[in-house]
Amino acid sequence: PDMAGSTQRADLPGKLISSCKEGDQSAYHQLFKQTVDDVHRMLYRLAGPQKDMEDLVQQVYLAVFGSIKSFRGDSAFSTWLFGICLRVAKKNSRSLFRR
Repeated sequence: PDMAGSTQRADLPGKLISSCKEGDQSAYHQLFKQTVDDVHRMLYRLAGPQKDMEDLVQQVYLAVFGSIKSFRGDSAFSTWLFGICLRVAKKNSRSLFRR
């Protein structure tokens, strides 16, 4: 199954990623708009329904925008994004067991 959703089918243009790497705020907004539905879908599949889903989405985008400069393009952006979603979901599941 395609865990990455629609981002995989039409992966983001390199120009948008380059603009994000340069700190272009409008590119950040466009990246968010183009990927937020996929992030929701990936997190739901990884973590199931969560009352704090919006917090998880926020954690994903903090990680994405904090590390976008390290995206080398060796893989599709959707693969890199899925890895971030996976780490956020794992971190969240560990913190649930500590409560």
